[in-house]
Amino acid sequence: MKAKIQLTTSSGLIFEHPPYTGTHTECMHQIKRAGEQTPTYSQVADIVYESVIQDPNNPYSKKIRQIMKNFWLRADTSLLYLPDGRVYVQDRPILGSDGLPIMKESELEAKLQAKDPSVRFVEPGFKRGQQTVFDLAKDPYVIALAGEKGAMQLAEIASTYKNKPFVFSLENVREPTTKVSALDVNNWNFSGRLVVVGSNHGYYREGCAFRVISKSRQYK
Repeated sequence: MKAKIQLTTSSGLIFEHPPYTGTHTECMHQIKRAGEQTPTYSQVADIVYESVIQDPNNPYSKKIRQIMKNFWLRADTSLLYLPDGRVYVQDRPILGSDGLPIMKESELEAKLQAKDPSVRFVEPGFKRGQQTVFDLAKDPYVIALAGEKGAMQLAEIASTYKNKPFVFSLENVREPTTKVSALDVNNWNFSGRLVVVGSNHGYYREGCAFRVISKSRQYK
């Protein structure tokens, strides 16, 4: 069994390496059984930003880059797509028996009106697919996933790859559809590019997730 190492980002986020692997549900359940927090998309952005931008000489920087190349780096931030093009985004939603998040428009709207920070909303018309690094930082869909700071971090990360970043999201759904999110690097055209994924089914095993450690439980 590989020794687990706790790493701290410059923003104070403590996470553990190596990550858990498996489907979205398997990763999140393993983290919860360990008594720790699942990573939101903004936290995943912070973890990768620390490794790739802030401290590229960290011995784990190469490992995290390799993880994103070989796996989906999973986040416990999910999305509800509606037929009219609107999208709700929620951090750490409850998972149903099928492993997908339980997200109901009426409940999400109530949380949104109550200014619950775990829920965000995206109007129709946001940019999908390949885009510039600048567009990625300003994309309302990416900001809903990762926050304004996280979107800026993702843009900087994307700038370290040769190809333009890519945003995956659903389009033209016929009924309310729930998906989970991830971050990875696609070896498109034999050269990498950062991929922001908000349309993952979650049931493929080629994924992993870091657990976020509370300060009271960090190793002495």
